[in-house]
Amino acid sequence: MRVVIVCPYAWDRFGGVQSHIRALSETLRERDHEVQILAPQASGVDLVAEAGVTIVGRAVAIPANGSMAPLSFGPVAARGVRRALDAWEPDVVHL
Repeated sequence: MRVVIVCPYAWDRFGGVQSHIRALSETLRERDHEVQILAPQASGVDLVAEAGVTIVGRAVAIPANGSMAPLSFGPVAARGVRRALDAWEPDVVHL
């Protein structure tokens, strides 16, 4: 099965959501599923290519609960995700 996992948090920042998505994608791959992760990045620097990860836009720091959450949202992010979904044609999309 082809599975896309969409992460709204910057992939190049450490966080619980990113850790959970990494673990979930590894487990799905161990069970012979094809997994593609779609996530933004916080830095303007090109990330080293990571297998199974497609960067779709930039994250901005949003103040929340006393910290700054690096999130991506809005029409630009939606277009990036839509293009990636159209290109990859997954069976399942996990948001």
